[in-house]
Amino acid sequence: DTSGGVSCETHGHYDGNPFLLADRGAPLFLRTFMPQKLLRQVRLIAILREPAQRMLSWHNQRSPSPDPLIFAARAAKEVDMWLGNAVKWNARTGVQNFWDDDNGAGQWVHSPPLDMMIGMYHHSLARWRRAWPRKQLFVMNFDNFVSDSTSHLSALSDFTGLDLLSHPLPEVNFHSNAASSIANMCCETFCALQRAAFQEANTLLYGVMDADDRSKAGPPTEPNFGRFKTPKCVYCNATADDEDFVAKDGP
Repeated sequence: DTSGGVSCETHGHYDGNPFLLADRGAPLFLRTFMPQKLLRQVRLIAILREPAQRMLSWHNQRSPSPDPLIFAARAAKEVDMWLGNAVKWNARTGVQNFWDDDNGAGQWVHSPPLDMMIGMYHHSLARWRRAWPRKQLFVMNFDNFVSDSTSHLSALSDFTGLDLLSHPLPEVNFHSNAASSIANMCCETFCALQRAAFQEANTLLYGVMDADDRSKAGPPTEPNFGRFKTPKCVYCNATADDEDFVAKDGP
């Protein structure tokens, strides 16, 4: 609604969706518009998935196709845009400047211009930590959650004060059609994403989470974040060389 000159997009109207983690404005806007008496009751949960696998999952939802080369082409365009720090849409100073605090008041309050940037989690967590107490932010590794959902749900139950163990957690995503989804990305795609940004971003994330674990900065029941698992991949060309070491050995 823009009646009366008020825009919901710039004055705090947000839909709940996973992209809010990387939204520049969401942490501060949520704290600003939340009733003060409720602030201490807020419980924030961030479940972080290995970033290349997160990109593939999102690709499967919006562009169903079993051909990994289609995802490879889309990822290659994003890598080129990222490495070139080029202008995209209204990114006046280049995509890598999305997180800059001095990027102009009123600009960049929404999701990053590139999908791959959502997986550079250390940037997003830094903004949420500045706006909210770390004790109210529960961060978990998606891989660990999948491999041991019971203990993680127990920890989340303690954190939220909700009973999350009475009903079994579905293990199958019924919204996905396996016949029209890419099961495994090209190893070359994974390597390109790792070399371009994700290996460095993950290292920075691990440093933050390890420091929080040592200092007990997070919620008391928050488990150790650990490390992302290297996703399965398939070679999409006939050659394999030393440049593919990331896909073979992991970050």
